[in-house]
Amino acid sequence: MLFSGVWELPTMKKAKLPVDAATIPTLYGTPASYADSHSFVLPRQLTADADKRRDVYKFVSDILKGSLAWAEAGHIPAYQPVVQSPGYRQLSPQIHYANAADIITYDPESWFSGSGSDWQTYFAEHIQNVLLGRDKATTGWDGFVARTNDLLSRPNPV
Repeated sequence: MLFSGVWELPTMKKAKLPVDAATIPTLYGTPASYADSHSFVLPRQLTADADKRRDVYKFVSDILKGSLAWAEAGHIPAYQPVVQSPGYRQLSPQIHYANAADIITYDPESWFSGSGSDWQTYFAEHIQNVLLGRDKATTGWDGFVARTNDLLSRPNPV
């Protein structure tokens, strides 16, 4: 068993590793799948050029419409015509965890969370030792909770 990001699928397939993927089974009665999302941010401009705005919208639209390539790389597309397309439905093992999109759970909103954040690093520091057999599960969890409580006690630095 390997806990990894779905973006590793192309590497595993290229190495001809027999691999499948699935969402993590429901724990504690609540189906959930950790997620993060890529976002396009189009800054507000006081004086926007109509032609440039149209070109930007077309660019973003083309990326969304071409998101089957992201799906081939392991990601779950959000653009529904791609999600419903035969091309996506034929991707394996991607289709085996496509249901994760229905049970997405994001990090709680706070100044220290989010993809690639220190909070995720702190979680990994504590859980890694559990997975390696160096700590008991309760020790790892208690350490992560203590670190989180410390962060919660600090004011937002921004």
